[in-house]
Amino acid sequence: MRRIEVNKIGSEHCDLYRDFLGAMWPVYGAAGDWDTVVMKFGHNPHNALCEGSALYGAFHENTILAVAGAYAMPVLVKGRLHPGHVICDWAVIPRYKLSGAFGLLFKTLLALPGRKYVSSGNEHAQGLMVNRAVRIRNRGSLTVLDPLMIALAKLTKVRAFALPAPFHMEEFNNAIAGMGQSLSPPKLREYHPGDTDNVAFVPRWGDFWSVYCRYRHLNGAVCFRIKSGSADAEFVVAFTQAGRFRFADVLATSFFPPCPENGQAAGRSVRRLMRKLGVSLVSCEGTDPILTPFLNGLGGFCRFAETTWWSVPKEDDAFSANDVEWRLAQADRDSHWGYVVPSHGGYVKSVRRK
Repeated sequence: MRRIEVNKIGSEHCDLYRDFLGAMWPVYGAAGDWDTVVMKFGHNPHNALCEGSALYGAFHENTILAVAGAYAMPVLVKGRLHPGHVICDWAVIPRYKLSGAFGLLFKTLLALPGRKYVSSGNEHAQGLMVNRAVRIRNRGSLTVLDPLMIALAKLTKVRAFALPAPFHMEEFNNAIAGMGQSLSPPKLREYHPGDTDNVAFVPRWGDFWSVYCRYRHLNGAVCFRIKSGSADAEFVVAFTQAGRFRFADVLATSFFPPCPENGQAAGRSVRRLMRKLGVSLVSCEGTDPILTPFLNGLGGFCRFAETTWWSVPKEDDAFSANDVEWRLAQADRDSHWGYVVPSHGGYVKSVRRK
């Protein structure tokens, strides 16, 4: 095969990108949705902090053989910001697996300025990281608030088809009345771990959530504050729904003050809020010590599982991944951008008719 070149995928490559999607996922119209690509790699405020953030393609003549994304992930440690990227959205057309396209793509992304990470992935992706990356252990949880509804949801597998919950903010404000209030993103206070300064976390200022929540119709995100006496807590939660089944993904949390009592009180209030909104399942991720009492207050049946991140070492890394305590939340993953109706559904149908 002739020379393969790695370049950023932009709007001028839309036709080539559609061809790539048709060859890679001929019957899966939501995969690689262009609207999500634009939001995640084009409008993310963190891009300004992490040079080179974009979706990249391995091009051969007028064909995209493989793609991979460099998703912006700046990390704050002891007051110093360390730019970096999550290498995500890997895909190579099966007939080009031996072309060397993916290896060249991965090498190019690894050479971008800043630290490099990988988040979960399938078994094949995990296997690639075992001998070349440092595992960052994190914890995820699923809290069942309505066992009957979740049993039905599991039986019918509807969660995979959930889209942003269509409720109006008036419904949310009525549900939270007496417990707290909805917030505009600029009013969210910045998260700071309260127990140690040797913690690595992704900072999110108001501009990040302002951009993210601008697409509430595509991600279901709502910002709100829960008050309990002199203490309070702030949340960003993405609500999704499939038919009568409603789910909540806790993207980010902040507790003021960050103490167990406040976490547990906030959990009890959030439980009442979720029940009023008809939420059956709440997912959460993180190792912040306040999350444990929060989940205790949330109640219900809670199941924990280890979630995996990887840090890919580079010679210019300012610190080793094993030397710090990591606090990673669901908001740090690239996958939460957009539960969106496929842009290329019409194209995929035309491929299937051939």
